[in-house]
Amino acid sequence: KKIRLVLNNTCLSTRVAEMLSEHVEFVIGHRDKLPDTSALGFSETFYLALARCQSLENSFMAASGLANTSYHLWATRSDPARMFFFSDKRQAPSVEASLFGLDDFDPNEFQAREPLQDSLFDWAQGQGSKMAVHGMGGTGKSSLAKDFIVRASESPVVKEDIGIFIRFQQFLRNDYISLVPFLEDIIGGDKTSSTSVGADTSNEDLRDRVNACLRKLQGRWIITIDDVGAPESYTNNDMLKGFPWAKGRVIVTTRSEAWTTKVGFQALRVESLSDAEALALVRDRVRHWSSESDGEVMRFVSELGAFPLALSQAFATCASDKGRVAA
Repeated sequence: KKIRLVLNNTCLSTRVAEMLSEHVEFVIGHRDKLPDTSALGFSETFYLALARCQSLENSFMAASGLANTSYHLWATRSDPARMFFFSDKRQAPSVEASLFGLDDFDPNEFQAREPLQDSLFDWAQGQGSKMAVHGMGGTGKSSLAKDFIVRASESPVVKEDIGIFIRFQQFLRNDYISLVPFLEDIIGGDKTSSTSVGADTSNEDLRDRVNACLRKLQGRWIITIDDVGAPESYTNNDMLKGFPWAKGRVIVTTRSEAWTTKVGFQALRVESLSDAEALALVRDRVRHWSSESDGEVMRFVSELGAFPLALSQAFATCASDKGRVAA
């Protein structure tokens, strides 16, 4: 098959990239020195954006904004704004295409917590639009919210069909760079006149375009804003000014209990696993341990504070090593 895209994700690769552009439709190279972390960040964002059915141009701009501006795209034969590797843009988005920020979530690696999910579904079917999921770090707040968004998108009892997961702290701008084309693709219209977003796009422009899309998609979306600090950290964030809270449903995951006293917010506290949940996690992850080990397992669970994140990592190691639980 004909090669249409080459990514030279190494330092000082523009000379090679320019030579390749004489034979390949699209080539990406880097002008300067390139740290490993930046190269990995570019690759992850770039390929995920392509997989989300974004154009080559939008995928490149999103990844460039995450890493740095020293990447260059050669496109001498075709328009990268019209190049989609994984999508027929004439088709309506599927349910899968209406999920954003969940590419790294594997439900098989998450210990389902049905009582908490039931509470979120009750909220999603009620009148409230804002939910604070709060608790200590490592209790599984983010995974719980991701699992709920996936389930809600597939459930006939939840009317919202667009699920979005964005990270608050230092990743919010980068997530918005990918979120703009994702939302604008759902809305539809003439994409040829749409301005691309990337490293040079201002925070104000990103914010205004996201907010405008969410208003147009009123009643169709559930958004999780992950790992938010105290309420004032949200208030002081320029990217979230004018956020259309009332146009959809919003989940805030946080360690701060101050969110539970905010007007209009319902609250759901996430704590460490119960004994039954911890044992269920063991049975699922470490198949070679028998029920005779339950006592030793629970001592092990207690030492780790029954936190889902710590237990999942520990049990994954035990499963791969096929070792016994330490007495």
